[in-house]
Amino acid sequence: MNIASLENCKRLYELTDWKADRWWHKGSDVNGGDYVSHYDGDKHTKALVICPAYNLGFLVRMLKWASLALENEDLDGNLYWVAVWHLKDENGEYPSAEANTPEDAYCKLAIQLIEQHIIEGEKQ
Repeated sequence: MNIASLENCKRLYELTDWKADRWWHKGSDVNGGDYVSHYDGDKHTKALVICPAYNLGFLVRMLKWASLALENEDLDGNLYWVAVWHLKDENGEYPSAEANTPEDAYCKLAIQLIEQHIIEGEKQ
């Protein structure tokens, strides 16, 4: 399952405390890097849990007024994803975020909407 980057997941979790069914853990995978697991830790391993790992399905359910599009290539020839909020902001514009993956585009849009107080990112 594809998930948003650790950086984006961590920032969104700081703003919302949204829980997901997978979790980022501090580096103990085969290569010593951070990894994702269904396990959210116990009293002995809780310190190794960084934040939830948000997948696209979770983010789509949380941002019901958003949609996603695969855009044309950028100047370097890379395709990129754009997530768009379908309600105008106070400037009369539709907030959007772009990224290399659909998960990161949605996660970045959620962060933007919460930081701009367009949606509430209440701590659960």
